[in-house]
Amino acid sequence: MKNIFFKTFVLIFILIAINILPVSAQKKITDNNQQHGGYKFENGSDIHKDYVDKILTKKMKLMQHYFSVLIEKKELNYIKAIDSAMLLFNNDETKLVTITSKNTGKVYVKPVKEYLTDISKLPYKSVDITYRNYTAIENIRKQPDGLYKGVAVFQQEFTGFDKEGKAMYHDIITRNVEVVIKFAHYIIKEKHLVSMDIFFGNMGVTEM
Repeated sequence: MKNIFFKTFVLIFILIAINILPVSAQKKITDNNQQHGGYKFENGSDIHKDYVDKILTKKMKLMQHYFSVLIEKKELNYIKAIDSAMLLFNNDETKLVTITSKNTGKVYVKPVKEYLTDISKLPYKSVDITYRNYTAIENIRKQPDGLYKGVAVFQQEFTGFDKEGKAMYHDIITRNVEVVIKFAHYIIKEKHLVSMDIFFGNMGVTEM
């Protein structure tokens, strides 16, 4: 099986390749900073919604991949997936993840790195993790550090299986996730380009 580092390199290379775009003009801005067809940011960048959604979807798929690697332990040096997953959170160990249990009804909040370490200890032989029904990023606001933060909502379905392929645990929850948007500006051949990247912040639960 291919080493997880090679997979990580390929996935990150793909993300970098798509994350540079020309600044474009959009109209009809709503109170939410979301436009009909795009988002407007205080730095003057008007970004088409499809472009932003494309990056967010790729980040979600990366998170799904790393979580599966950690739980299934099929990759050599699978524990290194924690470091790769932390890149999705911009290596910010202060970010928190809310955990729920359908069986007990209990709710826990853990720092993201502790959460990733804990899921690597789950007893499932295989898992099926699906993220779907992403909403547009809402309430985008510029922060004092120059980053932008908003909130997206998505549905998470999780099923854990034993070695015989029998489902041991299954739940569907709705999560809200803090989305951090970072810009960098470049001038290439007299053309103004904007590089945009998306990171995850605190991850909560809105519905079980």
